[in-house]
Amino acid sequence: MRRLWGVSLGVLGVWAWSIADTSGGIPRTPNGMLWAGTTFQLRASVSMNNQPVALSSEAQVRVGQVIRWQWQLESPTGQSVPQGTDALFRVRVVNDGNGWDNLVFGLTQSEIENTNHWSVALFEDIARSGQISGSRQISDAGSLLPPGDDMLYFVRMRPPGSSIPTDGAWSSMAASTSNGTISQTLSEFTAGVVRPA
Repeated sequence: MRRLWGVSLGVLGVWAWSIADTSGGIPRTPNGMLWAGTTFQLRASVSMNNQPVALSSEAQVRVGQVIRWQWQLESPTGQSVPQGTDALFRVRVVNDGNGWDNLVFGLTQSEIENTNHWSVALFEDIARSGQISGSRQISDAGSLLPPGDDMLYFVRMRPPGSSIPTDGAWSSMAASTSNGTISQTLSEFTAGVVRPA
């Protein structure tokens, strides 16, 4: 009985919160759009000489999800690094839509003569430290982000050992929306190794 009472209080609390939330107006995302899934009543009116002549019946409208992303490079797209260190590229993505969403990422890698001596990986800055240490390596989907939120991604290109000759590597970072409707290359990166003459 005590558990049922707690659930009932919880339901009453949520109900009271929803009434209070809608009484102040329709909730909007940080960029001003209506949240995906918001429902409200609309009624059309016809007026003549500023006098209402006809009024339609109410229609319930549900806001669909707007999928929109922005991204920005925060590092140069080409780097030369000393042997034994990594080339690190930074890309920040922002959920500019009106609902929780995520991107699905893909990395391609190419080197001369179809070799794959370099190690290329994608990391997500879930710790929000701006550093690759503590970041999570991902191979497909990024984290769900609320509207207006952003996430920093690192593309790490690690050269092979000094005994393996290399002219460098190229990598392309692509992203597609969670529903698969939009796919785009965000950036291409080039990395090389500085070796003593």
